[in-house]
Amino acid sequence: MKILVLQLARLGDIYQSWPALRALRRAHPDAQIDLLVRPKFAGAVEGLDAISNCIHWNTIEVIKPLLLNLPDIKSSLRLIDQFILSLKKQNYDQIINLSFSPVSSYLVHALQTSKTEVHGYNRHQDGFFDISGEISTYFYAQVGIGRFNRFHLTDLIAGVMGVELTPEDWHPPVIDEKKFEFPEEYIVLHVGSSELQKSLPAYRWSRILNYFYEQCPNQTVFLIGSKDEIPTSELIQKNCHDVNMINLVGKTSVKDLFSVLIKSRLLIGCDSAPMHMAAFTKTPCLNLSLGAVNFWETGPRSTRSFILRAPTAEQIVSEHVSQSMKEILEGRDPVGLIKYIPESPCFLLLQSLTECPPA
Repeated sequence: MKILVLQLARLGDIYQSWPALRALRRAHPDAQIDLLVRPKFAGAVEGLDAISNCIHWNTIEVIKPLLLNLPDIKSSLRLIDQFILSLKKQNYDQIINLSFSPVSSYLVHALQTSKTEVHGYNRHQDGFFDISGEISTYFYAQVGIGRFNRFHLTDLIAGVMGVELTPEDWHPPVIDEKKFEFPEEYIVLHVGSSELQKSLPAYRWSRILNYFYEQCPNQTVFLIGSKDEIPTSELIQKNCHDVNMINLVGKTSVKDLFSVLIKSRLLIGCDSAPMHMAAFTKTPCLNLSLGAVNFWETGPRSTRSFILRAPTAEQIVSEHVSQSMKEILEGRDPVGLIKYIPESPCFLLLQSLTECPPA
């Protein structure tokens, strides 16, 4: 049996697909399971042993000819045709589309044969949109900004695949724990986020860390992030003279972060891939959820994780964040935060212990 899974979204979405891909492998132990991703985010596939092949669709190469002074449409179409023909030769028995995008629906339609079973967004023969499956229909109607979805994306992905998740699907990959020298106790701060509007500026992180260090002077803080976030990390360091800090921003691969997270007492950050990686290392999280982010869909899923919700970064109170960090490390539930309840799974607002409304 041959199965193609499309996941053309970002790092975090790929990590949220890991449990379902492992469940898919459990359901089809002898199948060829290929995962299609964009090269920029292929680092999130490292360590995932549930798939047979990771295939890259280089969309940037396809778009380049269209950005010339005289757009070369024929070259772009030729690259698309070559890619589709190479994949279509595999004659996949199943195609599972986890991308939830118009572009991916056209790609699925081009790749399927008369015998292919399709799950997720697709196209009818006349080109009109075709949603295959109840979960994908629900996603189209309820998921996204201004809608009322309360299911986590990890569960929705599993539903599209038609698999049941088990606790075993959340184990971390094999990692090299000796790659870095770690102090006995430390916490991790991710200085960036998946998108700029979801992140905190450097001066805000600096205030949070300075307040936190006044209360917890023995804690070491690891900074993590991509090469693009190096300037942010340097500003944080510049404004935190007394904080015992180790800056790993731009110095790690994506997979390296598992070895950093697995022994951390706490991960703090905004909406990002590390928040989803922490579910596999069982690392408690403090997620600063800003703007249009829907924590029901993408909130942290490790035990003892909390969410501090604010419409904008300016409305984040630094003292509240640092005090909440201290209380989580002490095993207490900070009042006013939203707590992840793994038994449900759902989120509760600790101030009133009533079910929290959607973001």
